[in-house]
Amino acid sequence: MIPLLPLKLEHAIREVAAQFERRRRLQGRLMFGAVFLGLLIGLCAVVAFADRVPVIVPVIAFLLLVFGAGYKWLYVPQRTVVTREQIALFLDVHHPELEDLIVSTVSLHGSTPVSEWMTEQVFQQVRELSAIQAPPVIDLRVLKRVRRAVVGVWGLGAVVLLVALWQVNLGDIAGRLFFAPALPLPYTVEPGDARVRRGAHQMVWVTTDLMGASKAIQWRPSGGDWQTAPLEPGETGDVFAHQLRDLYADTEYQVQVGAYRSDVYTLSVWTPPEVVSIGLLYRYPDYLEMEDRDVPYGGDITAPEGTVVVVSVTVNKELEKASLVLDGEKEMALKKSNDALWEGALSITENGTYEVALRDADGEENEYARAYKITAKVNQPPRIQVRFPRGDDEATAIEEVAFGFSIKDDYRLTDYGLQYEVAGRDPVRISLKTETARIESAEGEYPMALEDLELAAGDFITWTVWAEDGKPGRSEIETLGDPYFLEIRPFQRL
Repeated sequence: MIPLLPLKLEHAIREVAAQFERRRRLQGRLMFGAVFLGLLIGLCAVVAFADRVPVIVPVIAFLLLVFGAGYKWLYVPQRTVVTREQIALFLDVHHPELEDLIVSTVSLHGSTPVSEWMTEQVFQQVRELSAIQAPPVIDLRVLKRVRRAVVGVWGLGAVVLLVALWQVNLGDIAGRLFFAPALPLPYTVEPGDARVRRGAHQMVWVTTDLMGASKAIQWRPSGGDWQTAPLEPGETGDVFAHQLRDLYADTEYQVQVGAYRSDVYTLSVWTPPEVVSIGLLYRYPDYLEMEDRDVPYGGDITAPEGTVVVVSVTVNKELEKASLVLDGEKEMALKKSNDALWEGALSITENGTYEVALRDADGEENEYARAYKITAKVNQPPRIQVRFPRGDDEATAIEEVAFGFSIKDDYRLTDYGLQYEVAGRDPVRISLKTETARIESAEGEYPMALEDLELAAGDFITWTVWAEDGKPGRSEIETLGDPYFLEIRPFQRL
């Protein structure tokens, strides 16, 4: 069966259809790009100049119009198939010679052969027509120009978008995204939102030119009921004020002047860090053999040198930092035990002062830090008093001499007694301590039998009372009382 059209002619028609479809799509993209650019410029203008309109409104309109344009000029051409009727109409308008050739070819193929010669003529005509090359019915240069126009329109749109983003205040746009900004009030309110120390007062100032309008303030503590009071005139005619007193909880307030209401402002009440109590745990030096002493509500420190005092500071709130400031200069950090307790060990070496410095998580510091005294008590040598004999004396070599004394120490006596030295002999120390318990004072007497010392007339005895308190590094001379002399005389005075 002879086909209606030669194959090469059929191929030429299909090429025409493909070029036609490509041209239509490029034209659609060009139209969409132009419409998109116009809509983008319009959106930027509305956002920039219509500042009383929520940004979301023009954005939604822009997206809807872009969607409609995309559907019309991008989606529809993509989904629509070019029909032979459209190709025929296109050829009839732009290339009638190609249409005549197609009609002639179809007519020759459709005629009934009456002789071999006619048949040969028909086939010869078909062979000639089959050699036809498909002409470029659509100028490719036009297609390239259309393509460049599409790229140019989209590039211009990108430039416009970048310039708009560079110039616009994104923070302002974000604030206007869903709500239009309120009209400015014909008055100002100070301090607006503020932080107030717990228990303090806060003055609210309103400045306005609306002289004849009523002016009032309403406020409520957190969880409380609204209260209202008129604003009182200030020193100048355009200033009005009201004092909110004794603020112990977060408080909201709002000002109304005539028909205009301000925003609701918040006064955030903050509690400064404070010292609730100071506990002192005294850990005395080991040589004193004293038990630790706990003072739960202390402040000033008085302790022997070498004592370690654990300072426990109880505070009223959670803190970021706590420390002791020694003598107004040196800072000693305290360690956090829990949210309300901070501790540190202070070694007592000299007199001075300390203050407690606190800082909370908001950076607020304690007010009115009190200076506490540090008194380092020097452990003095034992105090020795001889009761008898009083001063220098004399005795025979066979007499018994009685010695009496009393001793007192600041903290502890570890040992005490009598020390004597016969001239030319080594000193002798006699311990007289009989107590086993810890003592701070003692009294004693000691009868010395001179006969046991094998003395002769003219000998001298140097004697004294000694006492030790166990302090490390104590010199021997500090342990001795005043020296006295006892002279051995003959049995008969000459």
